[in-house]
Amino acid sequence: MKQRATVTSKGQITIPATVRKALDLHQGDQVVFEIEEDGPNQVAKVRRAPDFIAMAGAIPPRKQLPKTWTEERQIAIEEAVRRGV
Repeated sequence: MKQRATVTSKGQITIPATVRKALDLHQGDQVVFEIEEDGPNQVAKVRRAPDFIAMAGAIPPRKQLPKTWTEERQIAIEEAVRRGV
């Protein structure tokens, strides 16, 4: 689906109704613009920003809880080593 929108002098656009419906956007929702370079052309992709409240619980809690800042630092170092950072 391709839709057009006009940028105002303030840099604002109105998202076409068909796009709002396709992305299930409502008043107050946020969107993310991603710019991809496709050779000489630039393409902007728009997606709905994640709802962090809805994502609550999606990441399991740590198995090991630190008791001090030194332990927190050690856990962070161990996690970074595991991920290869």
